[in-house]
Amino acid sequence: MARRTVKEGELVDAADAMRHFCLVMKHRLAEVADDLKGLQRSWEGVAFDAFVERVQHWQKWADEVSEVVFDMHLNAHVAHSNYVHNAQVNTDMWGG
Repeated sequence: MARRTVKEGELVDAADAMRHFCLVMKHRLAEVADDLKGLQRSWEGVAFDAFVERVQHWQKWADEVSEVVFDMHLNAHVAHSNYVHNAQVNTDMWGG
């Protein structure tokens, strides 16, 4: 019989940490984008436009990464719930 190689609790903890990181990253990028609006009066031209474009690119990337991480987060929690449920069913059925 094969041994279990996934520790669902650790997987859930890692998924929670990654989800939190994504939320913080998106929040900080939104703050940078908002702060740029105030700089527009004193900083203009090609450099400003390039930086705004770069920040928008980072925000798009953060949205894409977050979507994947949030899906993984959900799957980790479902896997953990399934494992806990199945372990309880087996214990109830087989005793012990």
